[in-house]
Amino acid sequence: MPAFRLAAAACAAAALATPAAAMAEDWWYVTDDGSTIGYIDVDSVSGSQANRAALILIAQHDGSGLEFMEAEIILHCDTREWKLYSMTVIDGYGSVVASEVLDLPPEPIRDGSPGADYEAFMCNGDKSGMADIGDPYAKSAELMG
Repeated sequence: MPAFRLAAAACAAAALATPAAAMAEDWWYVTDDGSTIGYIDVDSVSGSQANRAALILIAQHDGSGLEFMEAEIILHCDTREWKLYSMTVIDGYGSVVASEVLDLPPEPIRDGSPGADYEAFMCNGDKSGMADIGDPYAKSAELMG
């Protein structure tokens, strides 16, 4: 799961995400690194220019089916760091597998990483390469199913 955590963290929010939150109408595709697809709820982005928080969703095929991680991330735009605050892991059937508030220490955002794609939008408002996809669960099943 390190790659999954790395993708979620790199795709670098103050309330614990729930499966119902993922059904928001404002989910946008942000990034695909070949093994995971990252989305962001554009309405969830909040905070100051220096510290931005958002709800993201990472989809991954775990070998036996799709798995999703809804996560709250905090980006420190001024220092180019991200922080994974909380996460909820959901299986392909919509059942919650795990849910934790992690509040991990900040890590650097690497250029070219999925986190840099999230940073471009959250810190600079850049929607290049992003797309409004509606239901991220259905879109993930279509792309990875």
